[in-house]
Amino acid sequence: MRRIGVAAAAALISTAAHASPDLICGAPTVLLGDEPFDRNPVVSVEVSYRPDLHAWRIFHHLADGAVVSRGEQYVIVDLSNERKAQWRGSLNRNRSLLMIGEVRNGNGALEYHGSMTAPRAADW
Repeated sequence: MRRIGVAAAAALISTAAHASPDLICGAPTVLLGDEPFDRNPVVSVEVSYRPDLHAWRIFHHLADGAVVSRGEQYVIVDLSNERKAQWRGSLNRNRSLLMIGEVRNGNGALEYHGSMTAPRAADW
């Protein structure tokens, strides 16, 4: 599971059209896994959500300048409602792996959380 602290005070869910990300996060805090030993780690993450389109844009910026789009890696399904801003998707190259991304208010600031799990029958 990843937790990315955000030093932004802007509200994530906005109905206004925009081209800039809603959140710009620093390097993720990896709670489980071997990514601290990655030679090309994620250095920042941009998250945007358009509720009018049910559209998420999540970009991971790597140390070497490459950008990884979650929208190209996963089949993203918006699960947001008035209580949560969340997406879920299966990995394109291995449909048995499920990613869940969510923006939460943590410790007075917005945070983006992402976690990968094996799906349960009840999830789909």
